[in-house]
Amino acid sequence: MNDYRFKKFDDDVKILGIGSLFRRHSGNKWNVNLQLTPRQDNSYLSLSNAPILARRRIINPTTEFSKPGYNQRIKITDTRKWLVKRIGECPITGFQKKLDAGQFCFVFENYDGRTIFLPQFELARTLFFHGKYLSKTAIESDCLRSEFDVFVDHTQNCATIRVMPSAGYAVSHLNEPKSQNYLSWVLLDADARKSYESICKFQRLYGKNAPSYRRWTFQFEPPPLENVFLQAHGVFDKEVNCFFAWEIDAIRGVPNAMPEEIYIEHPKFEHSIPGSGQVVHPACNGETSALVIHDDIAANANTTPIQMEADSVAVVFKKAFHVKRVASKDRKRPTSTQGDESGNKVISVSTEEGIADHGLPSADWNTLNDETDYSRFFENKFECFLDMVRVLIRTYGCVFVEKRIVPLPKVGRCKKHLLSTTGEARSIAEVSLRVGGRIVHLLEVDTSDADKAISTQVLVVRDLRRWKADFEVLKRELIQDSLNWPKKYLCDLCGKERHCGVNHPQAPKGSRGVLDPESIAGWAARVYGWMQSL
Repeated sequence: MNDYRFKKFDDDVKILGIGSLFRRHSGNKWNVNLQLTPRQDNSYLSLSNAPILARRRIINPTTEFSKPGYNQRIKITDTRKWLVKRIGECPITGFQKKLDAGQFCFVFENYDGRTIFLPQFELARTLFFHGKYLSKTAIESDCLRSEFDVFVDHTQNCATIRVMPSAGYAVSHLNEPKSQNYLSWVLLDADARKSYESICKFQRLYGKNAPSYRRWTFQFEPPPLENVFLQAHGVFDKEVNCFFAWEIDAIRGVPNAMPEEIYIEHPKFEHSIPGSGQVVHPACNGETSALVIHDDIAANANTTPIQMEADSVAVVFKKAFHVKRVASKDRKRPTSTQGDESGNKVISVSTEEGIADHGLPSADWNTLNDETDYSRFFENKFECFLDMVRVLIRTYGCVFVEKRIVPLPKVGRCKKHLLSTTGEARSIAEVSLRVGGRIVHLLEVDTSDADKAISTQVLVVRDLRRWKADFEVLKRELIQDSLNWPKKYLCDLCGKERHCGVNHPQAPKGSRGVLDPESIAGWAARVYGWMQSL
């Protein structure tokens, strides 16, 4: 995760409240008023930073902070039945005198009988504000119509999104699978798009002009969100049986009425093919330079935005879908070498509008954690591995316990989480088998781009109760080690003699990582032999 701080704020500044939005008549940059403690000279941030604006968040933390408040599970039946009230109408003691008492909330009864006060800005942040493009353009722009052409083929259950050359959505973001998925949802799901565009509509209807500024109390129309679950933390008052949400941590079961296959076209998308020479890529050591963020200086439009990670929102769509980049030209891929990405440099960056050849390096937020199960779209990459697992079950009596196929995470500026040929997510398969009285985990990484050979990992962990969390760490370590199994971490996780790598059978020449099915039986025999010895 990036080490970043805002230039305009002191250390350990807490967000107590989120107020109205404003912009100067002479400019187009919208800002969000904030109630902060301790008080600051400038108590606002630009809307580009909306992804990190949540009540009780700490800005410029100097130490680790755990999220405060009461954890509440919320079930949404239908947002069209919600009431709209001000924060000051919340019956919890003290809310009537809050500085942001005039801000709008959605109010409804939860399945447990509690009254929920959900700030409208927080729900919009959860649904739409995960990067600066959708955050900035929501409030005063018809950009979705002007920057994206959408074609839906209902007979083939597919859609094509054509990104205009002049579009402001950064190509570096469009290269990230989770960003592709989320943009596709906003563009293709009618309810999501209507909700997103309602932000601009409400601003134009209800914004007020003062002598020097235009001001607006944030308001929007949410999508129906039928049978969606939220996980939030905030304050609960037992006496009035009311919960006020500070921050939404997860939203699950998000409806998405859209085609299953989606293609995104951009004139700058490239298809990588083998070439000659060498290129230096950033090291995958997980270390990143310290960033000083300015929201009052323009960004240089000619720089690739640095993606900044912050506390993310977990999102699960109701229906899995598959997004593919469509490259318009080929680019020869040189041999990769690992460069230096020292984490001891300090870089000033801007989250604001870009100007050609002027300003600071551009930076953008990355607060989306898409936990949707897309495994069925990746299974074909593991056909031989899964065939080998079936041999273990059928021939050697191993008992199947669990299987999951998930994408590898982005770590720092490293691109090993993407396939070098197509730019699609690189995934990892994990199969758990019961062998005798033990659970053995088999791990296989997608190398269908034949960029790097990596063995099948066989391991027995010390603590099965921690395996889910440890697997998340292992995925990051794998990327940080440039697609090498992290031996030190595996020793900590399993012990020195309880993990090993088993080489794949030799792939036929020119098969680009596809294994010969006839060699699968021997592969299974070698894996089972190691299972027995661990």
